[in-house]
Amino acid sequence: MEGISFSWNLTYKCNYRCPYCWFHGNWQHMDRYNSYPSLENTIKSWKNIYDRYGKVLINVLGGEPFLYPNFVKLVKELSQMHKLNIQSNLSCNIEPFLKEISSDNVALGSTFHPLFSDLDTFIKKALLLKNKGFGTKVSYLAYPPQVKLIDYYRQRFDKEGLVLSVMTFWGKYKGKDYPASYTDEESKVFGVCLDNRSGEKYQIIPKKVKGKLCRAGERYAVIYPEGTTLKCGSAAFEVPGSHLKNFFDDGFELFDRPMPCDSENCPCNEWAFLFVDDEQDKKDEGSPAVKIQGPSRTDTRRTPGEIIKRNSVAPYTVFFSWYLNNECNYKCSFCKPVDYKTAKVKLERWFDIWDDIYQRYGSCHLHISGGEPFIYPNFIELITHLSKKHTLEFSTNLSFEIKPFLDNITPDRARLGGSFHPEFSDFDQFLRKIVAMKERGFEVWVNYVAFPPHLKEMTGFKKAVEAQGIRFSIQPFNGKYQGRDYPLGYTQEEKKFLEDSDHVNIETVDWRTDENKSSIKGKLCRMGQMYARIYPDGQVSRCCGNGALKLGNILEGSFSLLEEPRPCECDSCPCFKCMLVEREDYWPTYWTSPNRANLKGHE
Repeated sequence: MEGISFSWNLTYKCNYRCPYCWFHGNWQHMDRYNSYPSLENTIKSWKNIYDRYGKVLINVLGGEPFLYPNFVKLVKELSQMHKLNIQSNLSCNIEPFLKEISSDNVALGSTFHPLFSDLDTFIKKALLLKNKGFGTKVSYLAYPPQVKLIDYYRQRFDKEGLVLSVMTFWGKYKGKDYPASYTDEESKVFGVCLDNRSGEKYQIIPKKVKGKLCRAGERYAVIYPEGTTLKCGSAAFEVPGSHLKNFFDDGFELFDRPMPCDSENCPCNEWAFLFVDDEQDKKDEGSPAVKIQGPSRTDTRRTPGEIIKRNSVAPYTVFFSWYLNNECNYKCSFCKPVDYKTAKVKLERWFDIWDDIYQRYGSCHLHISGGEPFIYPNFIELITHLSKKHTLEFSTNLSFEIKPFLDNITPDRARLGGSFHPEFSDFDQFLRKIVAMKERGFEVWVNYVAFPPHLKEMTGFKKAVEAQGIRFSIQPFNGKYQGRDYPLGYTQEEKKFLEDSDHVNIETVDWRTDENKSSIKGKLCRMGQMYARIYPDGQVSRCCGNGALKLGNILEGSFSLLEEPRPCECDSCPCFKCMLVEREDYWPTYWTSPNRANLKGHE
């Protein structure tokens, strides 16, 4: 079919942290969505596109595409079937790419980010691209603080025969909405080099597009790293008609007709090549094609259950925090176990319970902790069964022998946070285990409680963990120490130390020390509808707050989720990730699960 194109966000991984990026502030959470199928399977998916639609254009984006494993080999294989247009910040070594890849079917566009890129080094690489026939275009974002530099950079690039092409910024800066807030003077600065898409310049005044008949989803789609596919870049994740089938699933196909746009604006200018023209609009007016909805959504972050409401609202998967047991082989001085007795339950009973949950709510994500969950009787057998229908996450001190786990659980089914406790754990042994899991392909990270007496040692542990490419997540201490209540009790010096440490869970500190944020009593929340907390005796609460609504007992057969969001009943909410209605622009990025493409739900 003529004119088919895709924008493929190959990876969320990036070595820059630009403040104007769509993913700014969410990198560590978006990284959980990264999926790296085998090269063979990836090529197979694009071969299916070739067999169905012929040669297409693939806009390869990121993150930074060159950080994708075996990127050069991937490009070489794809360019034998399709045309590729790659966007890169040129921070990586591009010489292997230039030796292997021809410009016949591949364009490589460079994007200059002055906050992170050295201009002279960037120009040298851009000239290498120019000399190899990959083009002369350099993209640059008119982020308000960067507008005044446009003339200078344009002149520098002009001297080298490179063309600066400016795109407008969409977002907030100092409380103003852009691009609508550009001043006339700013517009004049970048107007002479404003870029275009399909002949239509990027917008300074946002274009209203809602209701216009559009071929997004029919001749174009946007693919995300885990395979989730939306009809365009402006499509909302929560709108059912925006989704196509997962790109990496068998039988992926585009819609068979245009549909009305359901977005207010089109920041990516996709409208320029996707809108049906006015004549066609009139011809199709009133026809079924205008009114038809697209195929039902498939989202790799959840598998459809029978309850439609849960499939159509964020986070699209039911999440459970399961405190399986109270027992632990460590006795950390900062730990305060939950005051519930651990129920004695036969393994088969747990199998039945979670199989029933699957039948009622589809494939769920279970965060299993304790105590220490891995000392629970027959734990490996239990999680092996659970992983067949649900995805899993573990909080563990890694004191167990990891071989049985690695022999029975696969990385597409589980991820693991290893909690390092310096009072009881040998650091070198702990690090060897977490590295072994990473090398096996599991998503792993290290948790460390910022208990005041342990702050001095933290920097050394953090450095050693991060040297292995593993995230070191610092959790604020919650409790009493030397008569002070924490996290409120952190001194200004301690809080500054934590704020200066990457990956500190500072959101929790801010939330729990700011009454204006944590006082949400009476506000509608989906905790209890899309999430529940299970205690060692089987009791279930809608969330972890004091006074939270009880949802029954999972062992007695009296548990069920709420069917609708309900007002919060807690005087103070302890969790910044609470699922407040009308705050779906914020919290869903914190509710993630491993790649679920091969989990089957209810048809």
